[in-house]
Amino acid sequence: TLCQQLIPLIGTFSPNTPEREEGIRDIRRHLGENYRIHHRLLRNRRQVSLSFDETKNLNLNLLFPGLNGAEECRWYCDGLALDELIDEYRSLSLLPQNTQWAMSEDTYLFWVDDLLSSPLCVMQRAKVHLGEAERTQEERDLLEHIVSTAKNELQAIDYKLAITLNEWLQKNPTGKAIVFCDRPDLA
Repeated sequence: TLCQQLIPLIGTFSPNTPEREEGIRDIRRHLGENYRIHHRLLRNRRQVSLSFDETKNLNLNLLFPGLNGAEECRWYCDGLALDELIDEYRSLSLLPQNTQWAMSEDTYLFWVDDLLSSPLCVMQRAKVHLGEAERTQEERDLLEHIVSTAKNELQAIDYKLAITLNEWLQKNPTGKAIVFCDRPDLA
């Protein structure tokens, strides 16, 4: 295993060698690939509710007890979901030949923040990087796919929101709806 290979190189009196540094980077990369909380967040983001009754979302109730009775609405898009594309981008950016890609260990959390805010934020970030001359064709293709998928998801979300709000307002003509948005420029 990676740890067993590194043990002889990390003793108290072991010199700082390129092999030692590479071993540490390998373990760091392995942990980043398999155990980061953000990776789990993306993977579990679309987890099916714990309840067999699809009208209830126990996950939402556990996270926000005050929203008991809130209904979860889902939107559907064809093809890979945006979170899957971002995870693929992250994985590909870790390859040795892709060290100059726009996504890196330092910028990954910005992509996740954008993803959790809105597909529009992801699309804007991808477009910025598409405008940079140093992007390879492989990275450009992936960024274009991210932009296209973000557009589709944004349209699906907006459509689902409009339909759901209209249905709710018809049932509750005197009701008031609040749509939460974490970025004022998206509201």
